[in-house]
Amino acid sequence: MFPEVLPLLADKADVVLPASVLGKPQFRIELRPTSNANQSLVHLLAHVYADRNGDLWKDPRHSALLATAQAWDISPARQSIAYDSRTKEAVFRHVAQFEGKRAWQAFVPHDVRANIGYAWDPLPPTQPGSTTYNAEFFEDIRESMVAEEDADDELALQRLRVSLLYLPGSRC
Repeated sequence: MFPEVLPLLADKADVVLPASVLGKPQFRIELRPTSNANQSLVHLLAHVYADRNGDLWKDPRHSALLATAQAWDISPARQSIAYDSRTKEAVFRHVAQFEGKRAWQAFVPHDVRANIGYAWDPLPPTQPGSTTYNAEFFEDIRESMVAEEDADDELALQRLRVSLLYLPGSRC
C-alpha cells in the first residue's frame, strides 16, 4: 500500500492511527498539488482510492490491518514513481467526469482544467486516434439538424396554407 493512502483510508474506515505514524513525512496528507507532478498524482490517486474504497475497509477484518500501521516499515526515501502522459490523462479524465469530489479538481493542472468542456465528455482524450470534437466531428449532426429544421419549416408552411384555405372569404 502506498503510504499516502494510509491516513486517508484510516479516516474513512474510522481507524485511529497513532501520532507516531501520522508524524512521519511519508504519511502527510496533501490537499493540493505539490511541486513534483508525479508525487501530486500519487496523492490524487490516494484520495480517489480512499473515497472509492473507504467503506470496504470499514470491515473489521480489513480495518485491523490499518490499525497495525505503526509496525509497518516504510522507508522515507522511497523511489518516486514516474507516470507516463497516458496514465496522467486517464486519471485526470476520471477526476473530471466525477464531479462529486471538487477537492480532487485541485490536483488537476490548470492547463488541463482549462480544457474541461462538454458534459458528455468533460475532458476528451488527446492521444492520436482519439475522437476530436471539432467542426468535422459535428458536421453530420449539423447537416441532420438543418435537414430537420427545413422539414419542420415545410410542414409549418403546409399547415398555414391549409388553414388559409378555410378562412372566410378565401377562394377554393
